[in-house]
Amino acid sequence: MRATLHVRSLVILLLASVGAFTARAATTAPAARPAAEAGSLAAQRPTMKEFDGRSLPEDQRWPKAESVVRFRPAVADNNGPLVVENYLVHDVTNQKGIAVRVMAREIATRKPVAFATITLRNCTLAKIARDDAGQRLDVRAQGIHIIGGGEDQPVETDLLLEDVTVTDSGVVPILIDEGKFKSITFRRVKTTGTVPGIQITTINAGFVREIVIDDCPGLKLDLLGRPDSIQRCIVRNSPKAVITDTPNFNGKSGVQIVDEGRIATTGGAGPATRSATVVIPATTPAQAKPRLVATGDIRAGKVKATILGGLPESTAFVTFEAFDKDDYRVIQPITVTDAPWEAQLDIQTAGRIRVQAVPHSATGDAQPAIVTQVDVVAPRK
Repeated sequence: MRATLHVRSLVILLLASVGAFTARAATTAPAARPAAEAGSLAAQRPTMKEFDGRSLPEDQRWPKAESVVRFRPAVADNNGPLVVENYLVHDVTNQKGIAVRVMAREIATRKPVAFATITLRNCTLAKIARDDAGQRLDVRAQGIHIIGGGEDQPVETDLLLEDVTVTDSGVVPILIDEGKFKSITFRRVKTTGTVPGIQITTINAGFVREIVIDDCPGLKLDLLGRPDSIQRCIVRNSPKAVITDTPNFNGKSGVQIVDEGRIATTGGAGPATRSATVVIPATTPAQAKPRLVATGDIRAGKVKATILGGLPESTAFVTFEAFDKDDYRVIQPITVTDAPWEAQLDIQTAGRIRVQAVPHSATGDAQPAIVTQVDVVAPRK
């Protein structure tokens, strides 16, 4: 009997020791990191939460799920903050990379609840695209989608996107729509290899009191709002940023665009005065009318099509096409996303060919086609 009690005592002591060690390790492990390691680049780099769209379970892919990562407020979150940081989302098809609903409703009372502040920080999204099925069904895929609560949103939300990159994607990189926003700030936000630009919409509901673009060189921002729904856009330290107040079926927002550093442009317009704060008009000044020039071995169908003359700064991409005398397409459309606006066409059909280039804005709206004619005699394969 004594031996049995002695063994039980030893087991209890051992279990207590293991439990104490485990608890102490869980609470002290970060502080126990060596000083040299803590100061190293590896130690300072945050751990990214990675989502690869190719390896998602079936129930988390389109068409069963419209977004890879999604957030919405619960009752306990009402008037509180949301912080989304350190996400890597890539190789996603027909889905939103990150979706945030600013507002939701209580199930029982239907009372609206909303985030008062939303921060997206250190997030990278890459290769967000639509396949043929997604394009045919017009699937609404974006890199990041911030979904406002319209006129029912109970609070004005402050939104910050900081150190966010969307790259190599054929969809709208960031869409912020139909919400009540006290402020929207873009800080060190980059979109590379994307056709459209960032979009903020207040066409049917919502408003934005102030937009701040800070340290975002070359950022393209398209504003689509009804009159007086977007008040002011401030640009800081962002050379070659392009902000466009785009007309829509409800008119234009009439946003006041202010260039604090005198280094941003909108539609090619520069600062109007020498003061520290400059209001940049959101209209495009008169430019030389663009024309389409065809060069190369035209008789053999090897045509280089080039646009000469200025296109608006708001131009996001140009589609080059070719048609025969019966208006049948003779090549697949070629999309060019950066100047110089030119494309190499390989035409395999003989006869008089109409070559055209169609500029598009960040919203996908087509401008009038720029056209030229070529005569292909002996196509060379």
